[in-house]
Amino acid sequence: MEMIENKKLEALLNAVFTAENQKGHLKWKVSELARACKVSKSLVYYHLGKSKVEILYSCIDIVGAEFYGLNPTRENMVRSGDLISSIEYTRKMFMQTPAFTGFYVRWRMTQTDVGKRLENLDNRYQAKLAALFPKLNAVEREGLQAIFHGLVTSPKLDRTSMIAVLKWLPLG
Repeated sequence: MEMIENKKLEALLNAVFTAENQKGHLKWKVSELARACKVSKSLVYYHLGKSKVEILYSCIDIVGAEFYGLNPTRENMVRSGDLISSIEYTRKMFMQTPAFTGFYVRWRMTQTDVGKRLENLDNRYQAKLAALFPKLNAVEREGLQAIFHGLVTSPKLDRTSMIAVLKWLPLG
């Protein structure tokens, strides 16, 4: 089975969240997504799941893991002092899948399977922040998460501004 190239995968991820935002929860068709992204339905099913629920959950997991940098490469960036590059990486991903933010805001605080899946990502991120910044307490980590979300999603932010903001934080 062929792999989905990165650009098509990014388009597909964004298409799923866009469809969720515009059409409603699971009210989209896999054939519509495949056609819009110029991939076959079988390719979508093979790489993302056998049902719309599995496809949606795969998309949440893929984008969420990148959004929160929940992998060793990204954690090493931060541990080595390259927090800015990690944030820039997340900003790039955010720009490639902008529909995720609307989806996240809509579902995060719900007591649904989707909301709980997003909450799990938040909890994993908080655990990552606790490991990376052990001197911060839980309240400070929540604030740090809010600052990082803003750094990622602020439309006019540049590297110089990010550096300035991060100098204010007691991350040591």
